[in-house]
Amino acid sequence: MSKMGNYVVSLQESAMMPCPDCDGDGVASFEVPMPHSPSRDIGELYIEEGTCETCGGLGEIEREDEDE
Repeated sequence: MSKMGNYVVSLQESAMMPCPDCDGDGVASFEVPMPHSPSRDIGELYIEEGTCETCGGLGEIEREDEDE
C-alpha cells in the first residue's frame, strides 16, 4: 500500500476503539427478569444475548478525544 494509503488507514484505526460493553463482539448479555408464577411475587433473572446498544452491533465506537 502507498504511504498515503497507510496514513489514511492509521487515521481510521485511531478514530475507533473496541466497544467496552461487548468487548468488540457486537453482542451483549442482558439480565431479563421473569416471574416465577402468577401466584408468587418472586422470580428469576434469565440471561439473554442481543445486539449491543452501545455500538449498535458494530463492535466499535468512536474514540473520544482526551483534550475535551
